[in-house]
Amino acid sequence: MNKDKENRIREYLKEASEQPSELDCSDLIGSCLKDSVQIVNFVTFLEDEFQVDFDQHDIGVENFRSLDAVMALLERKQR
Repeated sequence: MNKDKENRIREYLKEASEQPSELDCSDLIGSCLKDSVQIVNFVTFLEDEFQVDFDQHDIGVENFRSLDAVMALLERKQR
């Protein structure tokens, strides 16, 4: 199941990225989430796709820096 989630997130990020061939999952902020609109759209995608609600304190660089960080956040929120 986690691999399915990860693959779906990768698909979204590639679609949303201006340069999908340069997608760096270890540095999402630098590679594809470059402005606040992209971050808000990504958070909305995650909430809708995985039926989670993020609190204000969840929306921080540390939780969205990498794909691993996003996956860990989703795991915590879906408990």
